[in-house]
Amino acid sequence: MKLRTVAKLGVIVSILLFCLGVGGYGFLQLSLAREGRNVDLLEFVPDDCVGFLETDNFAYVVNELPQTGYAHHMAALGKTGLLTAVSRHFDRMNEDGGAHGLSNCMNQMMVSFHEPLEPDNVIVYFRMSGNGKSLLQQLAAGMEEQMGSYKKETYRGKTIDVYPVSNGRYVAAYCGNGFLVLSYQKRLVERAIDAGKDGTSLACNPLLKGKLVPDKSANYLTLFGRTSSLPLLEEGHCHNWCEFDIHMNSEVFYMSGSMLVPDSCFQQMEMRLGNVPSVLEDSVLIVSGAQQVDACITEAISRPQHTLFDECVSNLSRDAAFIMVADLEKVAQEPRRFENYLPPFLLERVEQLRSFILSVQLTKVDNQLSHIFVFTYKD
Repeated sequence: MKLRTVAKLGVIVSILLFCLGVGGYGFLQLSLAREGRNVDLLEFVPDDCVGFLETDNFAYVVNELPQTGYAHHMAALGKTGLLTAVSRHFDRMNEDGGAHGLSNCMNQMMVSFHEPLEPDNVIVYFRMSGNGKSLLQQLAAGMEEQMGSYKKETYRGKTIDVYPVSNGRYVAAYCGNGFLVLSYQKRLVERAIDAGKDGTSLACNPLLKGKLVPDKSANYLTLFGRTSSLPLLEEGHCHNWCEFDIHMNSEVFYMSGSMLVPDSCFQQMEMRLGNVPSVLEDSVLIVSGAQQVDACITEAISRPQHTLFDECVSNLSRDAAFIMVADLEKVAQEPRRFENYLPPFLLERVEQLRSFILSVQLTKVDNQLSHIFVFTYKD
């Protein structure tokens, strides 16, 4: 493998890695005519979720991207309950030629994650070009866990369909014109209804509201979470969100985005960013400040024989306010040392990422801190 080759880690792995231990995920405004007004899936997301992800083409995610070279990491990272069951259904539909047609009527899919962080504690949301009942019927007919006869329950004037599935579990569904909400936990579907009725959804969150621009490219996957890209910048009273747009092609896998920080906290975060303690040792480089960043990149470029680690440093931007390059094998040996430098959801899964070098940079853009995380596979 060439020095510049960056791992083609499957996006399904990303879902598991960046959602089971989250942190979080953000979301752009959605619109679809429903009863004379727009459908916004954020209006169903309880504001106490720990994170959520969104894609505009779920069939593409589960059928195309897992073919990449590192999809086998899925087995080590676990599964996400209901999401896995739905994925299996889309796999079969793709084999039968039916997933394409379903994708055309399913405009958006979102998954929110709730404490305690367990595979079944998720809510799956679909935005439809028609009635969500149609997708529910297709899922019920095709899921490996065959749904039996369902019963209807009423909660705050809304109907919840409850389907028995295998192992004594149930799938609760709330659907209407333009949307479908699913969960193994009926209480979570009730929370989604509460969020819409009581105005306690993420659509009302001041950090997310008006901050998200609908300019995503096709087949995108984005994760937002209640975390900082650099934890040592956080303050006890500051509650920020972080965006991670997941990008991958045949040569690159990386996450980019920005931190959504209250205006009252940004100045102090900026000051802390300029005083991050430096770490300069074998296989780990952590520095902040324009002069130190520039000096480290210059030194890495000037070395006559580049290692892969040097190459990772060389590829970072001289305009960054903070950079970190670390062999995750070393991080995995002493994870507590890096609690201030890596988001918890990443640190908790570092054992499965020992074969990668992680490069991170933070850059101030206007009054925001933008970040990029790049995973480079070690040959």
